[in-house]
Amino acid sequence: MSKTQEKNTSKLLTRAEILNVREKPKTCTLPSGVSVRLHFIPYVLIHEIYAQVDGDASSGKERLFAEKVVRFMLRGNRRQELASFSEEDQKRLIEMAAEQWGCEKEYNGLAEIVLPEQRFYQASRNQHQELIRQLGQTVSHLTEGLSSSLWMEPLMSSVKGLLDQRAGALQESLQGIGSLVVDQFKDVVGLYSPITNLIRDINDAAKVSIASVYETALFGDIQKSLVPYETMMKDVLSLERFAVLPDTIRYYPTVEMHNTSVVVEKLLLDEQSSEQEVISPQDAGDLIDWLGMLDSSFPALLEGAHGAIYSKNPDRCRHFASSHRELCTLLLHALAPDGAVRKWTTDPNHFQNGNPTRKARLLYIARRAQNTPFKEFFTQNFLNQMQLLNADEHQKNQDYTEEQLILLHKNFISTLHFLKEFMKGNSDRVE
Repeated sequence: MSKTQEKNTSKLLTRAEILNVREKPKTCTLPSGVSVRLHFIPYVLIHEIYAQVDGDASSGKERLFAEKVVRFMLRGNRRQELASFSEEDQKRLIEMAAEQWGCEKEYNGLAEIVLPEQRFYQASRNQHQELIRQLGQTVSHLTEGLSSSLWMEPLMSSVKGLLDQRAGALQESLQGIGSLVVDQFKDVVGLYSPITNLIRDINDAAKVSIASVYETALFGDIQKSLVPYETMMKDVLSLERFAVLPDTIRYYPTVEMHNTSVVVEKLLLDEQSSEQEVISPQDAGDLIDWLGMLDSSFPALLEGAHGAIYSKNPDRCRHFASSHRELCTLLLHALAPDGAVRKWTTDPNHFQNGNPTRKARLLYIARRAQNTPFKEFFTQNFLNQMQLLNADEHQKNQDYTEEQLILLHKNFISTLHFLKEFMKGNSDRVE
């Protein structure tokens, strides 16, 4: 796809928008003068409702669809039923539902359909079909340019197998899978580019001497992440398998490898021309709430690191890194206390000076995960982030720019989000 074509492609809802159901409601006034609070409508919900009403053979399924969506949008209001509003207000509420969901463009393009509920229903279908089209186009485009390195070949084969289906069969298979799954699958394939660049850089680094001992150690640690990541992805990139795995396996590892690759490119390899950016989850409030539930002091440490980025203090890099490292240490101690780890393992490799190592604590946190490659990746990925935050110790003369500190901060927030989702997702269910 050319850059011109990319600019003309309508933007789909991002994963953050899908998940950010905590967004504050907006207050709007209807034509009659009645004020209502409009809540965010997650993309996946629309198609869940669509699936519920599509089996209805009656002529009223479009109306039922609109009623269910509007009722969800008006949750928390005294009046939530579409029929309780005037006809003019009902029309405006359906228009607002299209706006809140993100299919306003599709809705406005169906001006020939008089009834607003029928327009909304059709707009929903049109956007879902467009997502399927974009998925196939994106996967096809990216597969052509994927690295031919040996470890990528099984992934390329798996993706190409999906594309080898007849167009009708592909669409039929995707229709039965949740829209969030399809969106994530598309995103995962699209995040490979910097990862393959990192593999190339690591292979190149093995052939020449690297000036920095820190860089040598970091590349070695990242290589330890790539091995279990490779094993996981060989299994994940089957759409049927992808659809039944939890987010922590099918989605977040690729986000983490993507982010690590971008940070290494821009901070260590000085690839400033790269257009790839760190993906930082937008639900910061949820992360702060989770940290606060573990210990009331944790949010302040995260906020302290953020504040250090914009400080004029010449020692800001050390303050930034030390805040993050202290949060890492306290967080691991909270989730894996000394006594609990000692009961779990007596392996001498898990202790240093009589205390559990960071790796031992992470292995304890991931102990119920049945997927061994995931457990290895989860553990090493967190250790890699802590290693990146040690950069100030190894690069005494390096004064990071504000942009570079923001990059490190976003990267670590993403890792904390990954940890939070793993803990909240009931680790004993990870397969």
